Amino acid sequence: MSKKRLSIILALCICLISCNQPPTTDSSFESSKSSTMISDSSNETSTPSTNNETTSVTSVNTSNETSSNKASSSNSVDSSSEIKEISLLKTIDFEDITKGNMSANAHNIYYDGLIEADGKVSQTSSAKIDDNTLGMRLPINATNEERVLKIKSKGYSKILLDIKQERTYTKIQISDGQTFVGTKNGEIIRNVEIYVEGKEEISLIFSSETSISSTMDCGIDNIRFYGYGDPINEGNGEDNKEDINVDTPYVINGVITMKGIATFLETKQEHYPYSDEFIENYQQSSEGYIDYAKEKGILVDKSQHSPNQKWHFFDSWLYPSIEAGTLTWEASAKSRVYSKLLCPELLLWIYEACGVEEAKVKQAMEVAVKGKNEGIATTTIAKNMREVVSWEDLETNIIKYINNLS
Repeated sequence: MSKKRLSIILALCICLISCNQPPTTDSSFESSKSSTMISDSSNETSTPSTNNETTSVTSVNTSNETSSNKASSSNSVDSSSEIKEISLLKTIDFEDITKGNMSANAHNIYYDGLIEADGKVSQTSSAKIDDNTLGMRLPINATNEERVLKIKSKGYSKILLDIKQERTYTKIQISDGQTFVGTKNGEIIRNVEIYVEGKEEISLIFSSETSISSTMDCGIDNIRFYGYGDPINEGNGEDNKEDINVDTPYVINGVITMKGIATFLETKQEHYPYSDEFIENYQQSSEGYIDYAKEKGILVDKSQHSPNQKWHFFDSWLYPSIEAGTLTWEASAKSRVYSKLLCPELLLWIYEACGVEEAKVKQAMEVAVKGKNEGIATTTIAKNMREVVSWEDLETNIIKYINNLS
């Protein structure tokens, strides 16, 4: 082989070997570059590294997300707990105030300043709504006169009340702008709703734009205060409840016992139509179960049929009588319930609860209404009601119920 050819072969081999090796200068540059980056990173002592910043931000975000989730959860719980229903907190019907004669010059403060009025509690027919009523009177030629009722409303959300105007050319204006004028003389407007959230007090202004030749009256009654808080006990038949003596028979010698009728009436509703209708206009105004309800903090409001008559029967009469020893579970239901109870609304409830024929219940109510309107004694009213509804009318369904228990 010639030297020239050998030189060419050697040159090609060296070239091939050289092509398979990484360039020294490139490696050196990368090494230098890497060294510079590390050096720069290590010199930034006052600024967190990129990795630390990322970790820190991630940590903050995670923390914020967790905090946000907790807040969201907390808010959700708070929101749920803050949703409260408005409840009846107080009612005023003036039945505990001594009534008097109305006067155009009257000015009185009631219930420690809760009520302040140019008027007086009375039963004057022109203003009367339900027995005792707060009445205000306009004098003769009173076009420039006003009679004002102020009601403290701080802490309440709304107030409901009933109003009455003797004549249609008078008006009652409320401080929130509502104005009421009756469509007929002596009309009673029930459940007037006034929103009082955030207000210290409200005013009702009684006036006339027409010159009048005689005094004119208006009445305000059944003022109910609503707000956020524990509702008034409306009498649900649970207070003072005692267990019915399990050892006492329902019937003894063919006579339904107090245990028998009580066991039956325990299954019945608190309200029935005829007794509720009677209560709206003729509910007992004081003493007896009404005073006991007030003592127990139970709502007394005829417009809401409270206290209900099931509570009246059990909690106001039956259980206290058993506890006092004036009544026993063995006693005759006919004697102690049918013959001796006198309160018309309670008797009507018992008739309805026992499933007495509707026509008879209605007639008994009419007898009671007539007696109330004529001022007849309750003993006579009860006697007249018994002439309409017999004991057998009550006994029939009680016996059926007792027999099904056996």
